[in-house]
Amino acid sequence: MSITLITGASRGVGEALAWKLAGEGHTVAALARSGEALQNLAQKAEAESLSGSIIPCPVDLRDPTAIHQCVDSLEKQGPIKTLVNNAAVVENIP
Repeated sequence: MSITLITGASRGVGEALAWKLAGEGHTVAALARSGEALQNLAQKAEAESLSGSIIPCPVDLRDPTAIHQCVDSLEKQGPIKTLVNNAAVVENIP
């Protein structure tokens, strides 16, 4: 089993892509800061009996240590073959 990793997967384009790929049979690692939103997405995918799956991995992409922990955990389940780097960081600058 290979994994598609999607950042910014808790809403918008990232969420839609995670849902689409899981529906096509892919194993998707969904990354975002909102653990609750990711868990809801994974539970919804399981309830809908999608042919793939969504693995929630709540992580703040500004924290390199947290990223490494998430990736290490995911790689125990299979190789990460695809990265969709969808997350955005917005800063308010006066």
